[in-house]
Amino acid sequence: MADKQEKSDLRQRLIGLGERSIKKSYYPELQKRLTELERFRDVLDRASDAIFLAEAATGHIADSNQTATTLSGYSSLELNRRSLFSLFEQGLTVLPRITEPIITQLKHRDGRLIPVEANLWFRSFSHSDYMVCMVRDVSSRLKAQAEREALIAELERKNIELEQFLYTASHDLKTPLTTVKGFTGLLAEDIASGDVDAVRKDLQRINEGADQMLALLNDLLNLSRIGRIKLQEEPVSLAELATEAKNKTIDEFGPETVHIDVGPGLPKVYGNRTRLLEAFNLLLDNAVKFSIGAAFISISASCNEHNELVICIADQGIGVEPRHQENIFGLFNQLDPSMDGTGVGLTIVRQVVELHGGRIWVESKGKGTGASFCFTLPGLKTNRPRA
Repeated sequence: MADKQEKSDLRQRLIGLGERSIKKSYYPELQKRLTELERFRDVLDRASDAIFLAEAATGHIADSNQTATTLSGYSSLELNRRSLFSLFEQGLTVLPRITEPIITQLKHRDGRLIPVEANLWFRSFSHSDYMVCMVRDVSSRLKAQAEREALIAELERKNIELEQFLYTASHDLKTPLTTVKGFTGLLAEDIASGDVDAVRKDLQRINEGADQMLALLNDLLNLSRIGRIKLQEEPVSLAELATEAKNKTIDEFGPETVHIDVGPGLPKVYGNRTRLLEAFNLLLDNAVKFSIGAAFISISASCNEHNELVICIADQGIGVEPRHQENIFGLFNQLDPSMDGTGVGLTIVRQVVELHGGRIWVESKGKGTGASFCFTLPGLKTNRPRA
């Protein structure tokens, strides 16, 4: 019995000696490696890019960092049950052949497609081949790039309009100035000769030239103010607005000349009442001027396939040929230079509509078929005051 107890004690002493020996020789090094591994893992999880480690042969995900779970919407365990290729919209056919960063789409767990930049390279660990895939969310970058390109395109368009403005404005101002100067000379001669009727006609032509210059300058000043003055917005009833514009147009041209039908269903929008009324007045004025005989005009509202509110002012006038429908809203682009007006009205309408977040276009089958000027406006429920 004593021998058995001695053997047991010896065994325990040997085990203890072995443990102490292991602790002295291996444990510090093991503890150091574990600490380094934990530190490295913490760095990976804090990385701004998603990192996936997948088996090269199968694409099976072996590991991923915290950013990968956040970006994809899957937990680490869920990712370990998936293939790396299944996370990308372009799938198996493209990802293994990546030799440089590409822009693709990552499929989120909720079904969203997230634009990402993906980098892929191959590495061997412990005699096994793996793919390391680094993925970066580029949603903000692509959005900023699209906004920048839109701003550049808008700037180019504004520059073209400015060049056109400088050329046409100088030409259009020169015409009435030439008239005024010419008839001023005739006026002096007619006064000297005592021809009262001729003096009266000379003064009338001088006044007409001055009025033409004043109208052009007022329209240009109005156009320049639209883009610089911040809109004071409020709920606006388009039904009331259309009726007010209708009454003004009838008072100006006469009830026997103008017939305007304001359709039902014109809703409220959030916008600047003064500017929207100006747009309605200009469109009705344009419809009357280009009507053949009495003007029959209708104002209607509808909702298109994109759930946008569409306002249309339709006439039965001379129409707009397809080749003119793209540039009719450009500055000084008059279809008929012999008609009254400065060629600025439709440009002002376009500016007003665009400032309200809408777009404008004309629909017409061509000459003699009438025209419908249509524009979109955000509804009261979807539009809010601008910050």
